[in-house]
Amino acid sequence: MFSRKVGKTALAAVAIAATAALAACGGGENNQKAYDACLVKAKADPKVAKAEFAAMDPTKIFSTQDSNLTVRIGYKLDGKSAEYECIVGKQQDGSWKAIQ
Repeated sequence: MFSRKVGKTALAAVAIAATAALAACGGGENNQKAYDACLVKAKADPKVAKAEFAAMDPTKIFSTQDSNLTVRIGYKLDGKSAEYECIVGKQQDGSWKAIQ
């Protein structure tokens, strides 16, 4: 019984910490800005510029060790589906820019 209560308390603490961490980094807002920056790069890429790009999918945005984000955007071109990937970094003014 005691260990079960400790487990629930620990789980609650982890959940609170995770929520705080997401709130601190602006989760959804930053994801949208990162997606938009990657989309600008994709539309400027002559290989995929004419593609039909998918809406932002938060499950396809990943943090990197250096505080950048990897963004994958699904697209359809000539009847084929694929993903465009870029790395975006947060700029000093709070905007996001594709860096790779």
